[in-house]
Amino acid sequence: MDFEKLLIKTGKYWDLKIHHSQNCLGKCLLWYKGDPDKDLLEISEEEQKEFWEIATNAKKALDKLSTPDKYNYLCAGNRTPHLHFYIIPRYKEKRVLGGIEFKDVDFGDFPKSSNEVDEGILFKIRDEIKNAF
Repeated sequence: MDFEKLLIKTGKYWDLKIHHSQNCLGKCLLWYKGDPDKDLLEISEEEQKEFWEIATNAKKALDKLSTPDKYNYLCAGNRTPHLHFYIIPRYKEKRVLGGIEFKDVDFGDFPKSSNEVDEGILFKIRDEIKNAF
């Protein structure tokens, strides 16, 4: 997968991308563009400000797109040891986008299932978030 195709918003320090697995409709990833070994609590005030601005605007865009019931936020770096942060909308009930039904089968728990969707659907979700940004 060409991860540059997943780009929603780019900043000086952070890129917001749609996540390739849509186990939760609209799941996004904030990717730090600097030192891959940087710890989240070590970023500068300027990097923090941009992080907060992009994350807040992403949440607002996702609220418009699919009205999540809640959000999960995750920064682990286990499988991909590079500073990144997930914004995960959560849903009690199914959502439909582009004629495709999305069900958050792990609602109330850690989102561990996977939902690899067709690139066309993935890009539609990406574009809907971009347009709501």
